[in-house]
Formats: sequence, C-alpha cells, structure tokens
Amino acid sequence: MKTIKDIDVAGKTVLVRADVDIPRFPDCDISVNDQRLRSFIPTLKYLIKQGARVAICGHLSRPYGRVIPELSLRPVAQHLEKLSGETINFCIDCVGRAAQTAIRQLKPGEVVMLENLRFHLGESANEHDFAKELAGLADVYVMDAFATCHRNHASIATAPRIAPQCVAGISLAHEVGMLNKVTTEPERPLSVMLGGLKVSTIVGIMQDLLPQTDTIMLGGALANTFLAAQGCNMGASVFEPGQLDQARELMVEAGVVGCRLVLPHDVVVQNESDRDAAAQIKAVDALGNDDAVMDIGPETLKNWEKALSGAKTVVWSGPLGHTEEEQFQKGTRQMAAFVSGMDAYRVAGGGETVELIYQMKLGEKFDAISTGGNALLSYLEGKHMPGLMALKQSSYPAPNVDINAA
Repeated sequence: MKTIKDIDVAGKTVLVRADVDIPRFPDCDISVNDQRLRSFIPTLKYLIKQGARVAICGHLSRPYGRVIPELSLRPVAQHLEKLSGETINFCIDCVGRAAQTAIRQLKPGEVVMLENLRFHLGESANEHDFAKELAGLADVYVMDAFATCHRNHASIATAPRIAPQCVAGISLAHEVGMLNKVTTEPERPLSVMLGGLKVSTIVGIMQDLLPQTDTIMLGGALANTFLAAQGCNMGASVFEPGQLDQARELMVEAGVVGCRLVLPHDVVVQNESDRDAAAQIKAVDALGNDDAVMDIGPETLKNWEKALSGAKTVVWSGPLGHTEEEQFQKGTRQMAAFVSGMDAYRVAGGGETVELIYQMKLGEKFDAISTGGNALLSYLEGKHMPGLMALKQSSYPAPNVDINAA
C-alpha cells in the first residue's frame, strides 16, 4: 500500500491516526506495555525529518462520548515525548476551534497530539460530520493504527476516504507485510496458538485456518468450551455452554482436513468455594464442581513444547491462563520463553500476551509483534477491515506492501 514514503509531505499538514490506546495504571502512569507507542515512532520521526506539520489523533479506552479526565491523552503525549526524544505539544480537543488553532500554529517539524477522539460520540458512531471535521484538519491523512482497523469508527472507516490524500504509516504497512507472510505462503509446518475467552470470537478464524494449518493449540477459557464439548466436567470454570455444538463441529472439521487440534491435558485450578486454598494441578477429566481452570498444567506444557517442535511458522494470540493474577501466568510465560527460542518465523499479538512478552524482555526474540489482538485475528480470518478498505478506496489506491521498504 502507498505509505508516507511514497508522497511529498514537506511543509504539509499531516494528521496521523495512531494507536495510542495503551494500558495505564490508576495514577495515569503508562504501564510496561507501551509497544504501540514505540511502533509509532518510525512514522513520527520520518514525518518530522521531512518537515511536515504533524497532528496525532487517537483514542484511549471507552469514555462513550464523555470527557473523562482520567482518560485524557495528555499523559500519553508526555510518554511519547520521553520515548521519541521529540517535543510533543498537546491540544485539549481533537476537532473544533481548539484543534484548528493548535494545528495552524505548527511550524514544519513540530508535533501536537489531539485529545481523545472518543470524548466525542461521533467517533464510535462513525458520524460523517465528525469524520469530515477530522479529514479537514490536514492536507494528508495517515492511517497508522493497525490495531483499530477492524472498527467501523469515524477516524478509521470514513475520514481516510474523504481526506484530500490518505496513505499508510510505516507501522501499519509493516504489520500488514508481516501478516501477509503468514497468510500467503507461510513456511510449513504452521502452528497456531489461540487463547482468550470465547469460542464465538474465533469460529471464523478457525474455519479459515484449519485447512491451511498443521497444528492449532487452544488455551485459556477458550479451551474450556472445547473440553466441555468432549464431555469434561468444567466445574466452576468460565466457558460457553451455548457454543458446545460449534466446538464439536470445529473438532470434526479439524479431523477432516488433517489439522491437529491440541487441548490441555492437565490444568491449574482454584477452588471457588475456598479461594484461600492453594491452587492445584488436576487432569482435565478429574475436575470437581468447585474447580475453576486458571492456567494450563505442567504436562500440557511439555506436550505443547513437543507439538511445536519442528514448526517453521508460529502464530500466537491470547493468553493461556488467567494472567491477571501472577500465580496463573506460568503457562503463558513458559510458552513465551519456548516460542522465543524456536527456529521459526514467530508472530505474537494480543494485549496481555504482548505485555508478558515485553515484561520478560523477549520482544526482540520474536520476528513480529502485532499491536493488534482482535485486528490480528480479523486479518488472519480475511475479514472486511474498515480501516484497510478505507485506505484502498482513498485517493491513493493500495498496491502490495513492501515490508523491507517500510
């Protein structure tokens, strides 16, 4: 796709839709997972070096059209300033007179971050008038937020279509390029690890991946539904009773197309009637009514490492346990360490998964870290992604991505 490197941005006003929705602690400090901001820095630096007047827009969390001080992007702007070494000014709004004035006052090479897009209802509602206001702020609109490209929001789906010019940023082009390496001609064997909560969110991707994947491994609450579909008593575990038939159909389909579907053999459980009791390791067919699955067990870890051995492409999205609690992070951490050391093309995505990978300082050992969770799955599934479609339908049609050029 056309990127900022394919057009002349010198002296032009450029509005960048960046992915700045990063985790923060209650005191508004940035958490360890600031990879989305870090991935944006090449785009930012390039625009500054070219002498563009740069305005950054993005969202944080879900304020539902309300101005919530705790969800202001001001701390994010301050953190980006530290990461990039560039001066990042801040504007108290993303449209209207305040935004217009802040952008008009920019000199070539200067930068301003606009306030949270979702403080306006028009963003999530994809209102045309709101999108038109955004698009009218600049000469060039740059889409650099892959993690939100699956959303039908004003700054994603509409503003790029109606902007005078629209191209991709370096981060987005890079992510699409690295995922194309998985979706077009991946080196085989190809293994996929999926965690998270719901079967309903991964039905499409599994149906798409089963015929072209050698092994799919399921963890987290996602695996619980498949285990229940096999007749296991899941006790007090989180699973989807309404998706048991769908899980059975997927298991049958996996057998038909020759894809190995791997589920946990043993799990770490917590007694829901006595939360002070120590966690236990149990076989999946030996759970009591009060047992809640919180992580994969040691035998499962051994089996999964064996199952992954020899894979040449590994895609991983979603935690394998209840990683919100440190005592249940072991499975995800051990698999992160194992995959990072494999001789394979390794792609990881999803907020909690990526956060643990960076906590363990393993980010550089993966070939590709996707800033998206749901966006990653949507792309692998081949779903319509409004943000990418808007790029294709803008004034600059999108050819193939050159990941090296990006």
